[in-house]
Formats: sequence, C-alpha cells, structure tokens
Amino acid sequence: MNYRLELFHSQLSAYKQFAGTDLICEGTCDGSIILTLPSSNVKNSIWFYPWQIVPKIRVDDFLVDPGLAGIDLFDHKLDVILDDNFFQRYREQDLFYRQQSIDVNDAYIYDSVIGIGNMHYELVDQIQKAMAID
Repeated sequence: MNYRLELFHSQLSAYKQFAGTDLICEGTCDGSIILTLPSSNVKNSIWFYPWQIVPKIRVDDFLVDPGLAGIDLFDHKLDVILDDNFFQRYREQDLFYRQQSIDVNDAYIYDSVIGIGNMHYELVDQIQKAMAID
C-alpha cells in the first residue's frame, strides 16, 4: 500500500525526502509537492525550504492535523510514519480528544460535538421511506 503525501504552502520552494537515513528524492517546487510513500514502519523525513514555514499536509487527499496524525513538525522538516493503520489511529486520536474536550452528560450535545453517540435510526428510516419509489 502506498500513501500520497502532499505538502503545500505559498512559499514552499524546495524539498528533500528521506526514508530512514536514505535520500529518496529532492527537488524544487512552486508552493506544493506530492510524494508517494510506501506503507511501512520506517520514519520518513521531508525537509523543506524555506525554513520557518508551516506547510499544510494532506495524506491521500485528506487534510490532516499534524498533532493528531503523529507527525513531528519542525521549522525545517517533518517526520512521519505511514503504516497500514495510519487512518485508524488518526480517527481514534480525533475521537479521543473530542471526548476529552467535552464534559457533558447531555446526549444531544455529545452527539453534536462527537458525532458517534446516536445512530439516528428513526431519521434514516424516514429518509429511506421518503426516497422509496413505488
């Protein structure tokens, strides 16, 4: 399995990709780069220029929060491990921190913020009935 990693920032102009200590590729760019990283337990380091920018990061076209994704973001590079469970761990981290941020026993508020409380079966049934073609 391969992941598509994209970095973008208006000032991004050069990069180097390392897998462990091996240089994989390097080049110049005009605001964004797209790299293909294999699923593995190897730490990938993406060095970028200019330093002291904070590029946005997409993994398989999904904009990720570096903290939730376990991406170490420095002022000159990022370190990431993209294994087969990357998106599962990302979702678990997202739900964990959402649950930590709310201290309410109200099911409606919990469902509104977290989004996993009520499966809304009655609403789904109503929608399915309304869409049914006789």
